[in-house]
Amino acid sequence: MSDITDRIGEVSESIARTACERLREQGKIRSYLCVDTHGIDFLLITSCWQAMPLQVKTSWFGAKRHYKKYPGIPVIVIRHRSVRMNKRRKRCLVETAEFQILELLAVRKYTISFMFFLFVFSRKLQSRYAA
Repeated sequence: MSDITDRIGEVSESIARTACERLREQGKIRSYLCVDTHGIDFLLITSCWQAMPLQVKTSWFGAKRHYKKYPGIPVIVIRHRSVRMNKRRKRCLVETAEFQILELLAVRKYTISFMFFLFVFSRKLQSRYAA
């Protein structure tokens, strides 16, 4: 990947983080964690302690590749072509990301018990560092 591609990805994740923060402030999610591992960028925690992993991509092609590798982890696509954008464009992208996240949460297809997620995730970390 080139530096510009990496930077565009970072901007997309920043937009998603802002969307998560706004959803938390509005009470639509309890909290979120920036995870950035095993095909997961964020872990959203709902008001009833359900967890939903989330991956952020900048293109539909990237989302398709992600679904092939991690079919159980939903993706939001934040499309833009520049690392610099005006406030209006950023606000529009944040609102679009919020909408995509709320749609995924409404389906509840991808949510699991937060405690179960912590158990599985901690076991993976233990096995990784035990070797």
